[in-house]
Amino acid sequence: MNPILASAESSAVIATLKESKTVNSWIYNESERLTVPHSLQLLNVPVSSGTVAANRSFTLEIPKNGQLQQMWLKFTMPAFDVAALDDNVVDETGNPASSNTEGFKRTGLLDMIDEIRLESSGRVHEQLSKYQILQRLSDLPMAQRTAAQDSYRMGKQPNDNEAYTACLLLPFFWHKDGARYGIDSDFQEAMRVVVKLNACTTVYDVSATSFVAHVPTACEAICEYRQWDDATKQQVISANYGGGMLSRVVRLSAEEATHTDTPPSTADREITIDLKESDVITGFYICVECPDTNVFSSYANAILNGSPLELTNVELKFAGQTVLNVPGEFLQYYGRDYGRPDPHGGDCGIVDRDDNSHMKYVYKISFDAMGTALGNAVALREISRAQLKLSYKPAVASREHNVHIGYEKISFLTVAASTGRTNLSISS
Repeated sequence: MNPILASAESSAVIATLKESKTVNSWIYNESERLTVPHSLQLLNVPVSSGTVAANRSFTLEIPKNGQLQQMWLKFTMPAFDVAALDDNVVDETGNPASSNTEGFKRTGLLDMIDEIRLESSGRVHEQLSKYQILQRLSDLPMAQRTAAQDSYRMGKQPNDNEAYTACLLLPFFWHKDGARYGIDSDFQEAMRVVVKLNACTTVYDVSATSFVAHVPTACEAICEYRQWDDATKQQVISANYGGGMLSRVVRLSAEEATHTDTPPSTADREITIDLKESDVITGFYICVECPDTNVFSSYANAILNGSPLELTNVELKFAGQTVLNVPGEFLQYYGRDYGRPDPHGGDCGIVDRDDNSHMKYVYKISFDAMGTALGNAVALREISRAQLKLSYKPAVASREHNVHIGYEKISFLTVAASTGRTNLSISS
């Protein structure tokens, strides 16, 4: 007998494992492998009200068309005449070379978004600021994060003297698992997305030695829908809503009020922040940036404006007890999964393809790191004196820096079977 098979026959460990149900992958069988048959449709949704312009808001009504899986904003962007001598060169760390004279901020087109809201019947289900979107994008696996970074034109150069289209991913609460948490638009009440733009000063112009307005001229949403046949649809509705209503555990984004700090020098700066959030969370994000470096003599200096900055140490205390006290580098590489593979986690601090955005400096402390979809949660309301002590590297001296702390909180999204009306219930 093969020695490996012989050893397996006499192993108590392997004998115990064999007591579990096994799947013989060499026998052809689609059972438990076949996804419910469905149809894919990418629907273009026009603006229903408002104006696509700087410092204005517009609304997109989500059509009733099946299970909504993912959303993008498709912006039509104007031409920008790039300087003739600009060669769009960056060094090995993603910083612009002296010959790279014009381009976007580290946050790219994300910088023109003030906030995005998901609403129904006048109620806000989720509200995402610029930094909340950045936090969610930083959680994507490397290839997906790089794609999102490039589509947002983060740290990139605009197309030379030609209009272009940008498709920006909207990471609402269901974006990681649309099959489980996506909006069943046929059954639930009508939803809409409200987008509020700011001044849209996102591109550095060397002749103006400042960031100038780069305002979209049009927008529509691209909505990914999955549609089922009638039998499957009835099965889904019966199983989910047969008891009168469906309550799902969803992870919503929330954020603390922005904490400000003015370091006297560029030496490592230590600050302490009291956490005010009272909801139940599975983790939180930390990002420090300087919104106005006031050094616009070159693109290499101007790109520091709003760029995520490096943390050198992070200490978290609950009720005076230290939960963790680790270098920033540890959270950069292991904070999302602590080294465990997780299909719902990102690739943490892999830097080869994400230096243009500096998303590697968007840090996360994850309590839900057991390799499952929902493995753990922390009730902050029941914890006294939640405190975060940070050490970071300031961008410039004597300038105000912002500390953005975002949470992944747990809430219950309930849909009434009789009306399709959607409500958010307890989250603490």
